[in-house]
Amino acid sequence: AGKNWHKFYMRNGDKFFKDRHYLTKVFPFLQESLDSGDPVAIIEIGCGVANAVIPLLELFPNCSATAVDFAPSAISIVKRHNLHDTKRFSAHVCDITVPDSITWKGHDFATMIFVLSAVAPEKMQQAIENVKRSLKPGGMVLFRDYAVSDMAQLRFSKSQRLGHNYYVRHDGTRSFFFSLEGVEFLFRNSGFQRVESYYIRRK
Repeated sequence: AGKNWHKFYMRNGDKFFKDRHYLTKVFPFLQESLDSGDPVAIIEIGCGVANAVIPLLELFPNCSATAVDFAPSAISIVKRHNLHDTKRFSAHVCDITVPDSITWKGHDFATMIFVLSAVAPEKMQQAIENVKRSLKPGGMVLFRDYAVSDMAQLRFSKSQRLGHNYYVRHDGTRSFFFSLEGVEFLFRNSGFQRVESYYIRRK
């Protein structure tokens, strides 16, 4: 999977995904922490070109961030950002499916925004275990991903189906579509407690 995403960012650079300015609206816990003025440490898991944390770093001086991704081409782009390699922000190549791969710890929040769906189902639990180790006690995962019956799933042909709710795109990248029960099961198995979970439905 990492090779295909490396090629993806080689082709698209930072032009494909938009900055995720909606995070503080979708996750009020994050907004409350940032508004407090206290230091807030965030790790962006599967960061791509860091579309989640860079807008937060630009808006909130009390925010610091670590960004990790298994695509070297993506991390190379992030490292060219003027905020990188300061005391507030660093980016690293990291495969979250490898045991003990995340060595950056003590974060208040971990974002997993359309990330776990790109991981092979048999490696998802290990990825969540690694994310857990990146958090301080009481830390929180902010999770958003594809849901079953999403329009993106319905567009796949039968020939692209790899398994139950699991598909491959034409460029070789892969995508899994989650149920709420499935997400909760994975995180509960790693010792997390659910704060809230819901489907976002669009007409």
